Amino acid sequence: MPVRSFRGAHFAVQPVEVASRCIAAGCRPGGLVLDMFSGAGTTAVAARRLSRRFIGVDLRADYHRLALERLGLPGDRGGGVSW
Repeated sequence: MPVRSFRGAHFAVQPVEVASRCIAAGCRPGGLVLDMFSGAGTTAVAARRLSRRFIGVDLRADYHRLALERLGLPGDRGGGVSW
């Protein structure tokens, strides 16, 4: 699958459209999406657009910061991206 360019340092940002299709097919509006490899937050962006709640986990703190920045969320949210 081709990756999309991203101004941050993550090397493999997937298209938001791919994550959106999966979320729309498998999670009801208002449901919870769990991404155990959240990286730069592409799945979080898709979940937000589709009115789903989201929890993201990534081992890399720098990717976590990229996701928070991309979502317009404040700095440290306790080691995970969620709303």
